Amino acid sequence: MAKGVKNNESKFAPEYFFNCLEFEAINFFITRQRGKSMSNKTDSPFGLLRNKTILAILDGDTSFGEVDDIRISMPYLSGPTLVGISQMFGLDVSYGGSGGTQSRWAYLDDLIEYCIRKNKINELLSYLFSKQQFEEILRGNSPERIEELYEHIISIVHEQLMVYFTLAEINLQLQIKGIILSLLIVLLKSKPRQ
Repeated sequence: MAKGVKNNESKFAPEYFFNCLEFEAINFFITRQRGKSMSNKTDSPFGLLRNKTILAILDGDTSFGEVDDIRISMPYLSGPTLVGISQMFGLDVSYGGSGGTQSRWAYLDDLIEYCIRKNKINELLSYLFSKQQFEEILRGNSPERIEELYEHIISIVHEQLMVYFTLAEINLQLQIKGIILSLLIVLLKSKPRQ
């Protein structure tokens, strides 16, 4: 077993991850995101996944270190790979063509938005976090080691996503406190002196 790698059985399987995501973070934002302008973002709590920081984690751009010369990150999703996944989920998109090529995060953002609208987001997330998607980066290891590394990578990604959602929650709370403080200042200034 590598340094820092723990075998937590199936605790970090995709099903566990998404239950945590829904119950620890997303439910908090359901009530707070309604009424808050999200510009081009969806009104679904899963719309938080469309943040560029999260997209960079999900498309494999963000790394959280290495273990045994294996990058701790989601698998790198190339433009053609993202187009293939999009088509697999029913989104009509092509790579390149007359309209040019989008950035990878834009392809992923479109796919997440589409899957939210079509109620396929759980399937997409399960697909992205499935062990099968990590086969190439974990190739050459024993089945036991693959399981261990897969669970380690998923646990780190899960932890980092929870950090992001926690920071977003703190930021939102600070914004709310700032608004309340501003209102109090306005009220105090407008109150006639006696």
